[in-house]
Amino acid sequence: MIIAYAALFVLALIGAKISIKSFNTKEYLSMDSTNAVRGIFIMLVFLSHLMQYYTYTETIDVWGGKISKILGQMIVVMFMFYSGYGIGESVKRKGSAYIKSFPTNRVLKTWLHFAAGVFVFFVLNLIIGKEYPVDRTLLSFIGWENIGNSNWYIFAVIALYIITWIAFTLFKNNKIAAAAVVTALTAAYVVVMYFVKEYWWYDTVLCYVAGLWYSLFKDKIESLLTKNNVIWAVIVVVLALGWWHTHRRQNLFVGLRILEALMFALLFVAASLKVSVKNKALIWMGKYTFEIYILMRVPMIVFGKLGVKSFNLYIYVIASLVATFVISFLFSKLLTQVDKLLFRPKKIK
Repeated sequence: MIIAYAALFVLALIGAKISIKSFNTKEYLSMDSTNAVRGIFIMLVFLSHLMQYYTYTETIDVWGGKISKILGQMIVVMFMFYSGYGIGESVKRKGSAYIKSFPTNRVLKTWLHFAAGVFVFFVLNLIIGKEYPVDRTLLSFIGWENIGNSNWYIFAVIALYIITWIAFTLFKNNKIAAAAVVTALTAAYVVVMYFVKEYWWYDTVLCYVAGLWYSLFKDKIESLLTKNNVIWAVIVVVLALGWWHTHRRQNLFVGLRILEALMFALLFVAASLKVSVKNKALIWMGKYTFEIYILMRVPMIVFGKLGVKSFNLYIYVIASLVATFVISFLFSKLLTQVDKLLFRPKKIK
């Protein structure tokens, strides 16, 4: 699978822009730029999940497995950071009216979209004869369990949305205080999940908080990062060394996993000031990140059952990828129509 990682790297380079003397302050956190980055990372998630459906033995595949192992949870870090940053920016622009819309437009809508995806797996399991206990099936619809689908990330995001809504409702006129409450409640979430779930349920959620704080102090942070190339380079090197140090020792203490994720997120954001990804294909993928994440396992399961995996691994990979794009696009269009029926759009001043 090293070929797939190499192809993704080349794709990211196509259309990329490097700012040597200046800094890309206007675009590094724009919608297109963040969607392109999401496109890169959702493909890394795809490759990571793909390796759960076959045993690689060839040297070329083993190297791909090593890359996947090194990246680990880092493949979801930027989703968390951008989500928190986006919330912070929306709160600054739209104020309390945006927070009032959270229960419907963020929590309920996200859950309904997720539940629709879980229903796809429920139907698929009926077709292929895969049985799960009733309690596990029911709990899968809130993300606490799974029936073949990915779940922990959506559960965490919905929990973070609820936390954000509570904090900004309590301190609607004080964004700093609200962000502090989000931080405290998210830390409490980490502690609780530490005792009841595996580490990947909680080790990246503070990146959401980091994104929120970054939004609130964006001007000051950018002022420091872009003061000159020397200061930027020093910060990048420190973050890079910090990430690698925590990565190598992550198994010693769960706090190191959390620090690793935070270091990676900040390192990537700092690097984005110099290197921006502009590939249109990746931007398109980034727009359908949610749908791709929810449904990518469906083609992997189906083509595995049809024997494509046994016939030829590379055909299996390509077929799974193309099918994922197609059903994700169609699923998105369906959800858009459902949203129009269930949620009346409201203008937020």
